[in-house]
Amino acid sequence: MTRIVCLLILATPALPAEPVALFDGKDLGHWYTWLRDHGKDRDPNGNFTVKDGVLRVAGQDYGGLVTKDEYANYKIELVWAWGGKVWPPREKTARDSGLIVHCTGPDGAVGKSWLEGLQCNMLEGATGDISITGANPKYGFRAQAEERPAGRKAGANCISSRARTI
Repeated sequence: MTRIVCLLILATPALPAEPVALFDGKDLGHWYTWLRDHGKDRDPNGNFTVKDGVLRVAGQDYGGLVTKDEYANYKIELVWAWGGKVWPPREKTARDSGLIVHCTGPDGAVGKSWLEGLQCNMLEGATGDISITGANPKYGFRAQAEERPAGRKAGANCISSRARTI
């Protein structure tokens, strides 16, 4: 089963007829919630709401939005901004969120909060890192790069490695 966690604007169904808009600015009809301490479709603290055509994610509870259906050949368009409130235990650290794609397995398989998949991290001050959620060996990627002394601005500046799991 492949699902997408977080906000997905446009996707193509596994057997495409035409594109499907998964968020219409009105409701979350194509989604269900999974929250660590509450389970499926129980969101007593209003973590996921739609207001003035915008999906608002409060972040009080660990978990996410998951597509009800499976998708392939999708295009993701995501626009996000940080809100004002930060909930414990992160109130004194950087805000942290992410978009997990190609999700598989049971809800809550990773940290009792997320599915296994590939995550684009949205961390305050460090957005854009790619990581793997869970330990499933089918998820992996490699990148070639070279290590350089600090201060050189031309070309690649990272170390070749196997992606870590979270």
